[in-house]
Amino acid sequence: MPRLPWITKDGYLDWRKVPIDDLLRRSLSEDFSEMRSACGVLGAMEVNGRTEAGVYLVGLFHYVRDDLERLSEVVKVLPKNRQTAQLLFEEFYRVKSSNTTRRYLNTVLKSLAEFPPSLVEDGFERLCHDKTFSVRMRAKFEYYLEQVRVGAGNFWA
Repeated sequence: MPRLPWITKDGYLDWRKVPIDDLLRRSLSEDFSEMRSACGVLGAMEVNGRTEAGVYLVGLFHYVRDDLERLSEVVKVLPKNRQTAQLLFEEFYRVKSSNTTRRYLNTVLKSLAEFPPSLVEDGFERLCHDKTFSVRMRAKFEYYLEQVRVGAGNFWA
């Protein structure tokens, strides 16, 4: 049986060698589950050192901005860096909270809560004190700020 070049002799994935072209195509698929699956693999590639996958995900974030369901899937796997944190904090100003946007905004909150505290504490502080948000939203921001500070763990469980 021929050996795939991205599988190590020990049977592990070598993320540096996993082909990316098909994943890029699938991330644009009309089939939501195919798109979500491709985004998950691209996110794993980014975490394992494939910077180009993270750059592509940021571009995909902008490309699917008007589809909150797809955007939610991209948000979950974006790189955990300062630029992405800033991009996500801006979403609270771009997308007004309503019954139809609440799930998406909660996904953004959960994603930000998994960033290193040094990248998100100031942003959460700003949101907590911004009177343009409702009392309920500011309470959510305070909750997540506290979770970031105590290192509460994985919000996707």
